Amino acid sequence: MSKPATPALANQQRKAKLRTAARAYRRELSIRERADADSRICNRLQMLSVFAHAQTVAAYEAFDGEPSLQKLFHDSRNQKKRFLLPVIGSEHMTFAPRTDQRRMQLNRFGIAEPG
Repeated sequence: MSKPATPALANQQRKAKLRTAARAYRRELSIRERADADSRICNRLQMLSVFAHAQTVAAYEAFDGEPSLQKLFHDSRNQKKRFLLPVIGSEHMTFAPRTDQRRMQLNRFGIAEPG
């Protein structure tokens, strides 16, 4: 007889299932539908007062069908906001300022991060 899952494990499994379902749904969208959804997400983020008042924002570079934040980065370039992106180290994750796309490098998972 197997042991019942701990609440933490059950939560982790629910999150994994949700991520898988969201990825599958997003892959079914056309390029235009994805671009429209990405734009709506970025517009919605820009309307948040916490974003409007923030000087530093933790963000991410889209990977594996995740919503792109490129419009947010582009629209915010004159607002003097500092975007930080995750950098995956061998033992932990840190954040570094988002740099020019030409200075990004792929980490061991194939995700672009500041070089």
